[in-house]
Amino acid sequence: MLYLITNLYWLPWEKTRATFNQELFPRLAHHHMSRVLVLIPIWDFVRYFRHMTPRDPHGLALSYVPFLRIPGLPQVNGFLYWISLRIFFALQGGLKRGDTVLSSWLYPDAYAGARVAAAYGTPAISVALGTDGNFLLEVKQIRPQIIKTLERSVATVAVSEALRDRLKSATDHPERVITIYNGVDSVKFAPGSRTLARQNKSIGKNEVVLLFVGALIETKGVFELLDVFAALKAKKVVDRLVFIGGGDSGNKLREKATQLQVADGVTFAGKIPHEQLAEWFQIANLFCLPSYREGVPNVILEAMACGIPVVATRVGGIPEVLPPECGILVTPHHGPELLAAVERAVSLPWNEADIVNHARSFSWENAAVGFSKIIDEAQGRE
Repeated sequence: MLYLITNLYWLPWEKTRATFNQELFPRLAHHHMSRVLVLIPIWDFVRYFRHMTPRDPHGLALSYVPFLRIPGLPQVNGFLYWISLRIFFALQGGLKRGDTVLSSWLYPDAYAGARVAAAYGTPAISVALGTDGNFLLEVKQIRPQIIKTLERSVATVAVSEALRDRLKSATDHPERVITIYNGVDSVKFAPGSRTLARQNKSIGKNEVVLLFVGALIETKGVFELLDVFAALKAKKVVDRLVFIGGGDSGNKLREKATQLQVADGVTFAGKIPHEQLAEWFQIANLFCLPSYREGVPNVILEAMACGIPVVATRVGGIPEVLPPECGILVTPHHGPELLAAVERAVSLPWNEADIVNHARSFSWENAAVGFSKIIDEAQGRE
């Protein structure tokens, strides 16, 4: 059995959560008998208990594992996650010969997963997604536990070369750190009729539309993007900015849009189902992601799969997947550079076919094959 452990997965009450794992895990289940263990806060476990389902929309078996988290003490969360998993597996009769644990997110998820696997003598595979291998690795209370996770794992998968290099420097076994890029579903995400998509959303056919998809939080660069939009709207270069997603900064963004006198040109679409994103990409003239830190954001691959050029920051693995023929890279925290890049990008004659073909070089099927090979090697079935 392959146990897929993470706090980042589909929930009946949060269906858009961690769509990258929702894409990968069912494809892994085609290669290995799998069960997803979704770690959730104990208060959510109690609150939503009646809504829990034994399977996800893809038919993958689910188990919900409640955990206790102590705010302000991140160094103990790995231990608390481990206790939760230890209890779960004890009640299930433990891990058995031939089982493998694969945990997505280095800390505390993979720390707990690798530790419980070690207790039963089964192999553990850890997955680093971005912030966990960049920012968290530098948090002094957490760094020793992430290093221990790397040591306990037979393999650690990073979603970019940049992230792999960071992790290799933190372990005595750099050969165990492997890069597997995320993929994009080219059936769900493909070019479509901009005219029809805009009619469906009541957006003018001649409007120049900028699109952001992600958490509405400061570290995603959303305030800089709003400033850029206001400046370019005043110059009549762009007409509309669409924010898709939820987050702590949503209300502040609305207030700032009013202060900048551009509220009539800013659309807050909120969280939407993953399958509905393609229509918004088809609406947009340009996708913008001015984040301060990232792994390899799937939204960039999805935008390109729809033939949309991208302006994004030169952080994490973004430069590895965004070549010049598909978009423009900018420095994070640099408003003037972002402004110039967006203005230039909306005026360039991008080649849609080149952008789409590049995006299709990243596939979830290839990612699943790469993971499956690692799992087979961990189980001694090369």
